[in-house]
Amino acid sequence: MLTNNRFYLLPVLFFSLASLLFSSCGSNEETTDQITVNEENTKILLNWLETNGNYIGSEGAPSIIDAPDLFELQDQNILIIDLRPQEDYVQGHIEFSVNIGADQVLDYFKNRIEPSAFDYIVFVCNKDNRSSYVTAVLRLLGYNNTWALRFGMSGLDREIADQFWFANISNKMVGKLEYTPNEKKKPSNYPSLAANGKSGFDIVWERAEAIINLPADSIFVSIDQMIDHWDDYYTICYWPEEKYLGVGHLPGSVQYDQKTSLNQNSELNTLSTEKPNVIYCYSGQHSIFVTAYLRLIGYNAKALRYGANSFMHQVMAETESKPTRTFTESSIFNAPIFKGQPAAPTGASGVIPIEKVKVAGGC
Repeated sequence: MLTNNRFYLLPVLFFSLASLLFSSCGSNEETTDQITVNEENTKILLNWLETNGNYIGSEGAPSIIDAPDLFELQDQNILIIDLRPQEDYVQGHIEFSVNIGADQVLDYFKNRIEPSAFDYIVFVCNKDNRSSYVTAVLRLLGYNNTWALRFGMSGLDREIADQFWFANISNKMVGKLEYTPNEKKKPSNYPSLAANGKSGFDIVWERAEAIINLPADSIFVSIDQMIDHWDDYYTICYWPEEKYLGVGHLPGSVQYDQKTSLNQNSELNTLSTEKPNVIYCYSGQHSIFVTAYLRLIGYNAKALRYGANSFMHQVMAETESKPTRTFTESSIFNAPIFKGQPAAPTGASGVIPIEKVKVAGGC
């Protein structure tokens, strides 16, 4: 039971020393004729990522917070950033959340707030696709207090869930899946990256600025787009092998182990540099973090929207013990949401009243 939890949003600190440092280090003052495009840039970036936390292979990935956990936080400094279009935000949002677009996030972090002042910075969208992607980019930059809200606003409100999650789960591939393994590609070169900077830190910021606001069709794909076009994609089943073989997998898909397979000393160089790499997992959330990582290092990568729930929902509901791996009625937390114009994107102070609810736990 939860009741009367409080979120405190700190005042924004302008022009902090850290912001100035990020602005200067992440800026691009070199002329365009100094841009280099080669695989060496990719290796420099990979070395930097792998020696600075190796986020995609860490225990912290994916950085997703469940609605009950978010609303249980008390007496902590919380900033909630709603990435949805303003017309969606005004129809219902978490009280005191700020409404900004993905294209504004890096500037917001560098120039308008002191991110380290917050215990949690939580990103929200309608279904967790865009918020997970933005969170992944920020985690790769080293903002380790950023999180995406699991299932997005769909996990808070039935009406929103009807428009997104419930409208997109299906069983359309049940009886059409494969149960034998497919071979990975032979190892090959990494993609070549264009970069002005010479250090991993400079390159990671250049890449973050390039990818954080890519259009949805560049980073997501639906199961309907894939059906009958399996050969157009290099499809990655981001599951343990026993599940890949046991419950079935998409035609032509190849199994990669979570958190261990996408490093330089593992199987990263078996990904495709010719076709889009489509990654899918249980509910599509972990795969979005992987997609952001692969985009950052230069691969053409897309996450399958809603993961396996988009094509074998009933199988997932029956075989997965973790409730977060599938979306059902019990996934909706039914927290109060508020209508109205967005708060100024500089934060505010206040209380989010929470009515008593019954929560289906688990992670």
